[in-house]
Amino acid sequence: MTEEMTENKPKTENNEFKILNTSILKNGIEKVTVSRFCLKKYLSHLKNSAEYYFNILISVTGCDNSENTELIYTLFSSKFYRLKCVSVLLDGNNPVCDSVSDIFKAADYDEREIYDMFGVYFEGNKNLKRILMPVSMVGNPLKKDYNSWDERLVWNENS
Repeated sequence: MTEEMTENKPKTENNEFKILNTSILKNGIEKVTVSRFCLKKYLSHLKNSAEYYFNILISVTGCDNSENTELIYTLFSSKFYRLKCVSVLLDGNNPVCDSVSDIFKAADYDEREIYDMFGVYFEGNKNLKRILMPVSMVGNPLKKDYNSWDERLVWNENS
């Protein structure tokens, strides 16, 4: 997330969702960073809990931070009319995360786009294939280590 955080509180207690960090962004939205192994469980809890009821997934965003890939899930509660961001950090060399498309149907398209642009493999997504780039495309264009000077990228030589 590119917005500067105004508050940053690391979580030291060992809880069932393995919350690694919580912060408040400049715009007042809470951002929670969780372990990738607890992401599905945490998002399901946020959606189904009467206390939170974040029933709408607005977007899943990817960000390549060189050493890791960050996924940011932006949720909205139609009952309490508020937003929340849930973040997960993945290994930059082998980014793998559980799909949440069975919890939020809207995640399918975003997961496919992140797979295409950043190379994140979403375990459990039954429709994981390129969505924006040609199937013959080599690499992932939004990765910082992507080589855009590869001659195989010239698609429109004759125009």
